[in-house]
Amino acid sequence: MKRSVVGMTCVWGLAALGWPAGTPQPEGAWVLPPASAEVRVEAEAAKARLADKMTRKCLVGHRGDSESAPENTMPAFLAARDKGFNIETDAYLTQDGVVFLTHDQRINRKGSGLPAGIWATNTVWKGQLENADAGAWKGDPWKGTKYPRVGDLLELACDGRFIILEVKDPRKNLILPAIKAEIEKRPNVNPGNVYFQGAGSGLQKILPGYKDIACTLARKKPAIASEPLDLMDRARKMDPKRFAAWHIRWDEDLVTREFVDLLHSRGIKVGVWTVNDAPSAWAALGRGVDRICTDCPARLAQEMGLRD
Repeated sequence: MKRSVVGMTCVWGLAALGWPAGTPQPEGAWVLPPASAEVRVEAEAAKARLADKMTRKCLVGHRGDSESAPENTMPAFLAARDKGFNIETDAYLTQDGVVFLTHDQRINRKGSGLPAGIWATNTVWKGQLENADAGAWKGDPWKGTKYPRVGDLLELACDGRFIILEVKDPRKNLILPAIKAEIEKRPNVNPGNVYFQGAGSGLQKILPGYKDIACTLARKKPAIASEPLDLMDRARKMDPKRFAAWHIRWDEDLVTREFVDLLHSRGIKVGVWTVNDAPSAWAALGRGVDRICTDCPARLAQEMGLRD
């Protein structure tokens, strides 16, 4: 299929905006600092209070269990599923109409066999992505791992554990109907076990009953020292009919109990990302946060002592 005008326009728009190329993030700007001494004390108190109540279901595998397998691949998703974790992933639409899962707007994975730096929105499935290697970059054991389609992941949806589909593709009017078609093939999928993130205001029109998750920083820039956002004001304005949750970058100074309680009072859950250390995770849970998004769910669950 020839590239559509819409696709080319959207890709140009992405380049003009200068969106980040994806992991690894530049100069460590997205890496969270270790928990402060005060938060470590807070974490111990939270653990003592909550340890008997928390299970692995409070953890979301960021791009699957991306520590044990190549991120956003079926091995990573299956590892997260088998260990009892929820799953977060990123979705794009190919030029020939297939929704596939990858994080980066431009694909630069070593050994993929794809043109270097190709935009995810400019790929085609037939004869290209279906044969590409999504795992070689992580080492020889993962060579030959394929890029998954959204339908492959939706097969894992079940009540009691949820999947978050972050819609990275800017062409919402094209990708959401394609995802809808895959959902309609699978009676196991419902609004209680699949959520969207970044789907836009048209989600409920295309997929009635499904809700979006807001995802933002806590500050105006990734740097922890940058100016804070007015989280309380934003929480008051968030529409609970549209959003099931707000996932916010963990900030021990800004993600307060007051902030979490305000969202809960409006029927909106709270998640924090991307937390890879037990003290920060316990402190967040102690403040009422509902879920922790992490790159290393298995290791974090072990360090936290979470039960199955």
